[in-house]
Amino acid sequence: MYEAEMDTHLGYAKSAERPEESDNYCNGSYHKLVKTKDSNLELVVLRDRNGEFEPQLIKKHQSDITKIEDEVIALTLWLWNEQLDISDSLKEICKVSISIN
Repeated sequence: MYEAEMDTHLGYAKSAERPEESDNYCNGSYHKLVKTKDSNLELVVLRDRNGEFEPQLIKKHQSDITKIEDEVIALTLWLWNEQLDISDSLKEICKVSISIN
């Protein structure tokens, strides 16, 4: 997650060559402990050379991610239900059965 955010922030992927016009690049990481519903989770947060990287999903000083956890669970359940609806529709309309794993 942090890698994708850093790629977006820098404008190029970590595995790609840094553009000549860019003086900023990924420069290490630090460990961060966040609270979940059931326990604590250690995250590895990336840093950029210029110190401008601001994570969006889990912010710099955020230590409780239980609300994000609830949102992910709700989204997962919604997507699962949508897949079931699509599967049922295909079965009814096209007489095609698909497996949802």
